[in-house]
Amino acid sequence: MVERTYIIPLRKEMAKVPKYKHTSKAVKTVRQFLQRHMKNEIVKLGRHLNMKLHERGRKNTPHKIEVRTWTEKVKIKDKDMEIVKAEWINAPKEEVKVEEKLKKESIKVTKEDVKKEQDAEKKDEAKKEALEQPLVKNEGRKPVVTGVASEAAKKAGSVAATKETFRRDQKPINEKKK
Repeated sequence: MVERTYIIPLRKEMAKVPKYKHTSKAVKTVRQFLQRHMKNEIVKLGRHLNMKLHERGRKNTPHKIEVRTWTEKVKIKDKDMEIVKAEWINAPKEEVKVEEKLKKESIKVTKEDVKKEQDAEKKDEAKKEALEQPLVKNEGRKPVVTGVASEAAKKAGSVAATKETFRRDQKPINEKKK
């Protein structure tokens, strides 16, 4: 693992573009500089470096920036590749303990499972309530058999299920268009 520190000049490159493009040009310049000096095409810029470049807006970027770079081996599409990572020199180092991360993930999974089970129970209760509701709704002049209840009524063999009536604007599903 190679670790280096660079002070990258940005002033000359920003002079070549309009003022509103300064920050985007600065990001491109940092990436090109690191590709040239670290001799690697894949460069990832850190969060704090990006924030430092955007700190004063897109028109007023710093004229130079100090960067800490290092290489890491990463698996990309079943291939071990070396990538270059860059971060602002004064950025806080973030160390995440693997054990704590695994514990948090296992807790999240269990909470999600509990929620899924509760949702499934609520759906089952809603279906039961729908079957227990009255089979015929009185809408207008003629009674209309509801969809969920009509299936239960057909199984039970009730009178309402055998005689289905429709409103004028409704048409039976099995009726063909002429």
